[in-house]
Amino acid sequence: MKIAIIGAGNVGGALAQGWAKAGHSVILGVRDLTNNEVTALVASSKNLQAASVSAAVREAEVILVALPIPAVVEVAQNLGEVKDKIIIDATNAAFQKPAPYATAFEAFKGFGFCGMLRFWRR
Repeated sequence: MKIAIIGAGNVGGALAQGWAKAGHSVILGVRDLTNNEVTALVASSKNLQAASVSAAVREAEVILVALPIPAVVEVAQNLGEVKDKIIIDATNAAFQKPAPYATAFEAFKGFGFCGMLRFWRR
């Protein structure tokens, strides 16, 4: 499966490594392709690559959004064509949710970053 992960921080990076390890093709959708964390993630697996957010979304079947809350609305408005794609919200709104997402389901909230790392390292 081709998965775009928008955001390469703790959550996006952990899920990228896990899904790449499981054999999925993962495209990190990021603003800065030369960021040290992004290049290190890409170097960690042949199943990982980085691209602009719009390019990652265009290529993927599934899109995971793992961004800080202040960036979510702007990025969501600029994802491009997402018809027939699965979108997973993995943002962590610990203190507030942006208004359009006030009733959203938080897929990975209870699992936590450390739980993700332990799960993928089995």
